[in-house]
Amino acid sequence: KKIFILHLYRATDKVDHGILIDYKKIKINNFDNINTLYYKIGLASAELTIKNFKNFTKKTYLKKTPKRKESFFRKITQKDDFINWKNSTDKIFNLIKACQKPYPVAKTLLNNKILFINNAYPFDYFFKKKIKPGTILSIFPNKNFLIKTDDGSILVTEYSYNRKIIEGLVCK
Repeated sequence: KKIFILHLYRATDKVDHGILIDYKKIKINNFDNINTLYYKIGLASAELTIKNFKNFTKKTYLKKTPKRKESFFRKITQKDDFINWKNSTDKIFNLIKACQKPYPVAKTLLNNKILFINNAYPFDYFFKKKIKPGTILSIFPNKNFLIKTDDGSILVTEYSYNRKIIEGLVCK
C-alpha cells in the first residue's frame, strides 16, 4: 500500500524544515489522482491544524517521527508530463492521473501537434499482432480511443486536440 505522510511544522525560512508538530498518514489508493490527493491533503491539513491548535499557541509540541523511511520527489517539469508510450500501461496511467486539470495535463505528439490527455484508463484487450507503442488502435463512436502501450493499451476518455484523431496514427 502506498501512503503520503503530511507533516505539520512550525514554519521557518527553509522548505520542510522546522520543529515537527505532528503528522498524518494518508492512504493512496489505485483510484486516486492529483485532484483526490489534493482533497485528502486539504482535509488532513485542517484536521492537524485543529488537533494541534492549543499546542501551537502554547508552543508545546509533541515531537513525533513517522515510522517510515522518508522520500522526497522533485517538482514535475513540462518535460515530465510527456507520455512515453514504450512504458507500461500502469506507469502511463499513473502519469495521466498525476497530470490532470486544473494542473498541466499529460501530453503526447500526434502528427507534430500536441494531444493533451486529461483522463484515461488501462484497457485489458490485447491485440494479437505486434503493434508499435503509441499507435491509435481503435476509435469509438463517442470519440474515446485506444492507444497501444508497451504491455497493453490505454482508453483515452478526456482529451484536447485540434485535429481529427485517425486510427493507425502513432503518438510520439
